[in-house]
Amino acid sequence: MAELSARAREWQPGDDDFDPGATPCVFGPVGSSDSLTVRVGRLGWPLSTAARAGWHRAGGGVLSGWWLHEDDSRYAFPCKVTGSHSAQQEQIPLSVRLNAKNLDGFTPELRNRVAAALARTMATQLHCANRPAAPARLTTPPYNPVRSTPSHSSPNPTNSPRYSTRSTHSPGQAPTPR
Repeated sequence: MAELSARAREWQPGDDDFDPGATPCVFGPVGSSDSLTVRVGRLGWPLSTAARAGWHRAGGGVLSGWWLHEDDSRYAFPCKVTGSHSAQQEQIPLSVRLNAKNLDGFTPELRNRVAAALARTMATQLHCANRPAAPARLTTPPYNPVRSTPSHSSPNPTNSPRYSTRSTHSPGQAPTPR
């Protein structure tokens, strides 16, 4: 959380190479393809871009959409970090990403409850000055592969030299701190 706060305070408009700060946590049996990957950090584009791309209001101030495929959902909300630029909460909002592979019991309701709990925890831990509303229950739109990932001029964090979507640990193993 300290790293996410520091990055938000360092961000300035036009900063195209910010590190979203997402550190993946993978839960599942070692060597199995059944897993839940959780990433928390910053969304790689503004909330207004996500809204134009078809993301919908998930409840409170949270938007939700799909990332790469039907098992990979993303939730974003504005969090104004004290001491950051006034545009920070819209331009680099907080993000929760859940990727559930081969988990039959990971229902849409459970997915939304887990995402809501992570969003509330992040908002509390980061002491968001705008006090974003993340209700106990969120919703996710129907999966639409055409409108899942926004096309935009903002940097794609997966192309950033400071950000990698590759995990540095095996499922069931704790992530390696940066």
